[in-house]
Amino acid sequence: MAVEKHDGALEASVSGLLAADAAGCVTVDGMTLIAPAGSRLDPDGTIHLEGIGDYALGDHLPPTASSTGNAAEAKPEYQGCAGKQVVSVYATE
Repeated sequence: MAVEKHDGALEASVSGLLAADAAGCVTVDGMTLIAPAGSRLDPDGTIHLEGIGDYALGDHLPPTASSTGNAAEAKPEYQGCAGKQVVSVYATE
């Protein structure tokens, strides 16, 4: 799971199924998940999204502030994931 600091550019909200792609990257409805700084994926599979909540693979992420982008234009560390789109999620509080 990729983690980065919020840059203030919120576009919309995203919701959907949390899963792992063929490369082992966490996804939301097939888009590679970029989580807020401080987030982590625990050994037991718990996905802790800092300021948002705790989830497991297979859970439905409720509507969450986000911005999306093309994986080909993303940072190199995100390009190894299988999805063609990335979605950054943000805590709003």
